[in-house]
Amino acid sequence: MLHKASQLKGAVVTALDGEVGVVDALYFDDEQWGIRYLGVRTGHWPSERHVLIPPTAIRQDASTNRQLQIELLKDDVLHGPQFDSARPLTRRQERAYAAYYDTPLYWEQVPEPMEAGEMPLPVDITGSALEEEALAANRPLAEAHIHCTREVLGYNLTTPEGQIGKVDDLLIDEHTWAVQQLIVDTARWRPGGEIAVPIALTRGIDREHDAVYVSADKETLQSWPAYH
Repeated sequence: MLHKASQLKGAVVTALDGEVGVVDALYFDDEQWGIRYLGVRTGHWPSERHVLIPPTAIRQDASTNRQLQIELLKDDVLHGPQFDSARPLTRRQERAYAAYYDTPLYWEQVPEPMEAGEMPLPVDITGSALEEEALAANRPLAEAHIHCTREVLGYNLTTPEGQIGKVDDLLIDEHTWAVQQLIVDTARWRPGGEIAVPIALTRGIDREHDAVYVSADKETLQSWPAYH
């Protein structure tokens, strides 16, 4: 089943010993388009805190899109590495989270064999080497591939011929936490309202120009069936 990212925003996160907070945003990488972290807001202003939780901690059998049960204690979450939700994540911060939660580094994992007809996802084969070089030189490596749903919603969907809509939502697989499709509002560019664009058509995200680039041409997407 696919969930909209917008439906998960505000979901209550409950640990083994009580409520932790609410989902504020989702964080995904634009290489494999996997949800890597749930951004959770804990407490109340002025003492509220933002923390990250890996989706692997979620109990699928006891969760809905409005109530997420996690296999962690409250202190496990609240005492995790510091996180500034206003700044991009770096690989160094991700390493700290991976060590704290004892999870593998997703960018170093070998992709599983694909099923017949499945589209391959782009992989950056140089990222690990560049990262190690930066760490060895004791220089922070700015994370270029982790994006926040709060940031991307509203970005322009851009074909080789130009803009054709704005990203309105993301459709996420509830079991794999992979982003499967972008829901795009095309009302200003074509009749029919929203369309669902497969992630396999994406070619990159541009923070500087607030754009998500796709390989499909404008004519193809203008004739795309409406999403309901």
